[in-house]
Amino acid sequence: MSSEADYYIITAIIPEVDIFNNKYRIRIVSSEPAKSSNKTLPVSNCRAPAELNQTSITTTSATLTWNDVPCAESYTVAYKINSGETKTTVNSATNLVTLTGLMPATKYKWTVKSNCSIEPEFSSGYSDERLYFTTKELRIGNAGKFEIYPNPASDKIIVSLYEHSTGDNYVIYTIDGKMIAEGNLEQQVNEIAVSYFSKGIYFISVNNYGLASYQKFVVE
Repeated sequence: MSSEADYYIITAIIPEVDIFNNKYRIRIVSSEPAKSSNKTLPVSNCRAPAELNQTSITTTSATLTWNDVPCAESYTVAYKINSGETKTTVNSATNLVTLTGLMPATKYKWTVKSNCSIEPEFSSGYSDERLYFTTKELRIGNAGKFEIYPNPASDKIIVSLYEHSTGDNYVIYTIDGKMIAEGNLEQQVNEIAVSYFSKGIYFISVNNYGLASYQKFVVE
């Protein structure tokens, strides 16, 4: 094997033995200048995580966990709305991550992989396990805290709060769950530009008095 870079990744099928107690001897030969050396290295088994689990599922968040892989420096979680095409990835330094900004009453699918080396980049494939969870529905009383018009819209929407409180804010999602806009609602009646949105269906989530509610609107 040869490489013009200053590193080389060697992959091989390792026998099913106590892999973490095995070591292999590597011989490295340099042509310019002529030099060779031997080095004994432990085997790194960069396997995909297993025992995927999910807890603390709310209307807009979920906590995901999996078993710890000894050689992993970090993990990458990939998730998407089950019926959608857009995948979102998030990195975690531990075997736990909390997803936020999710859509209420929506089914999600997720998996995870191990990142065993950052430089050079070396990771496992995604776990064969694929778990699903459904976020909770909004509680009765959350809906109807605001009105949105015109709907359909072309250049702007008006968000009219029944009551305004400091810290009110909004998030806008595409139909497959991708966040495309967010901001504060500074007054009871607020104008939000949507002229740069593609034509289609969107969801707006409004946090008012600490209660989250959402509505659907159309841009045409």
